[in-house]
Amino acid sequence: MKKLLVLSISLLTLISCSEDKVDLAKYTKKGKEIAQNTQKLLGKNLKGTMKAKGPVAAVSFCNTKALPLTTEMEQKYHASIKRVSDKLRNEKNEGNAKEKTVIEQFKTSLSKGETVTPITQMGKDGKVHFYAPIKVGAVCLTCHGTTLAKPVDSILKLTYPNDKAIGYKEGELRGIWSITMDKEN
Repeated sequence: MKKLLVLSISLLTLISCSEDKVDLAKYTKKGKEIAQNTQKLLGKNLKGTMKAKGPVAAVSFCNTKALPLTTEMEQKYHASIKRVSDKLRNEKNEGNAKEKTVIEQFKTSLSKGETVTPITQMGKDGKVHFYAPIKVGAVCLTCHGTTLAKPVDSILKLTYPNDKAIGYKEGELRGIWSITMDKEN
C-alpha cells in the first residue's frame, strides 16, 4: 500500500512537471508572437515616419507614439508588454530587479558568443513571464549609434536630457521584451 502511494505521488509529480513544460512551450510560442508582432508594428510606423519626415521626426514618434502603440498590442493580446533596457532613454522603460537580471544574463551569454534564446517562467504571482532579447538593428543606429547626426543628437538631448541609450553597435543587446500573460486554465 505504501509503495502504491509513493508511486501515485511520483506519477502525479511527473505529470504535473510535464504539463508545466508543455505550458511553457505554448507560452514561449505566444510570447514570441506578441514580441514579433509588437516589434513589427513599432518598426513599420517608425520606418514610415523616418522615410516621410526624417530621423528628427522619428525621435518625436518614439517619444509620443511608441507607448500608445504598445498599449494597443497589450489590449489585442490581453498581456502586459514592456520594452526594458539597462541604458535608459525613457525612464518608463526601466526594468524591475528580475528584468535587470535577465538583461545581464543575456549580455553575459552574448559576450561568450552564445545564442540568446527567450526565457519563459511561471511566476509566483500565477502569471507567465516571457523575456526575449532586443538587438540593435542597422536602422536603430540612427538614434542609438556611436555617431549621431547633429540634428538627431540635438533633438535627443532636448527630448531626453538624461539619455543613456547611445553608443550601440549593430547586433548588441539594446534591451528585452518583458511580456506577462495570464495562465490559461
